[in-house]
Amino acid sequence: MTGRSFARFAHAVVVFGVVLFILMPVLVVIPASFTAASYPSFPPQGFSLQWYWKILDRPEFVAAFRNSVAFAFLAALASVVLGTAAGLGIARGTFPGKTALATFMTAPLTVPQLVLGIALLIYFTRGRRESPPF
Repeated sequence: MTGRSFARFAHAVVVFGVVLFILMPVLVVIPASFTAASYPSFPPQGFSLQWYWKILDRPEFVAAFRNSVAFAFLAALASVVLGTAAGLGIARGTFPGKTALATFMTAPLTVPQLVLGIALLIYFTRGRRESPPF
């Protein structure tokens, strides 16, 4: 194995390890939610949907789920309409500010979410010593 191929292999192993480390809680919580026991356990003791049925018995959870689905649908619809209009305008149009609009539309792809999260944390905790409201 040459030095370059070993470096690529080592990089792939590290990336796989980090992704596995990040996804491990999800890979444990989802199967544990199907347990038949009266408490969360992993590995699951039996298979049951009882916890999902109990959530459906609570009207506040059903209302929250309904609101989340409605807002997600409206956000997706608005994104498709506005994104398509902006894309067509940028691709086919010639108008002042075309470059600025293209830059604004691609900004979420270029600004890492971690930087945005830190900026929001600093913004919401500015001048206060207690924890942020979220």
